[in-house]
Amino acid sequence: MHIEFSRRTWIYLIIGILILRIVETITPNPKYATVFYRYGLDEEKKNKLTNAIKFYERAIRANPALAEPYYQLGLINKNWGQKSKLIEYFLIATNLKNDFDKAYDDLGLIFLEYGYYNRALVAFAHAIFVNPLPIYYYHKALCHMALGQEDEVTSILTIYLNDLSLVEQLKQKIKEKGW
Repeated sequence: MHIEFSRRTWIYLIIGILILRIVETITPNPKYATVFYRYGLDEEKKNKLTNAIKFYERAIRANPALAEPYYQLGLINKNWGQKSKLIEYFLIATNLKNDFDKAYDDLGLIFLEYGYYNRALVAFAHAIFVNPLPIYYYHKALCHMALGQEDEVTSILTIYLNDLSLVEQLKQKIKEKGW
């Protein structure tokens, strides 16, 4: 009796695995893309990044036009230090969702960190155009400071942030980063 139960269990297990493999190869319904995306966010909060990546990739397979999973994959790759992938994911996210200001800002910060100052300025300008948050102006001023354009920094800080005391803070940040 015990052996028969064991065989039956193995048969059910094998059938279940086969069904899962078949379901995974079928392109998911686009309606479920946001569900997969949310599962990915939950897994990321639990710090289960490999599971989160799988759910983000499923969301992309279900709906390749959904920008958020690309953005999240970019953030994961940023934490892992994979420069080429993170830039690629952020670029895809910004191309898919033209008003994704946070993605533009993060892309600008990546460009700034790697010394692509002109690209960073374009990304920050787009983030500001979409949503003129003070932090985006601060990042743009930081980029101008890295380029040695202190007049531009002063104008940004006085016109948009009304705070010239940030100039010294920016100079300190430039020294710390070695720009």
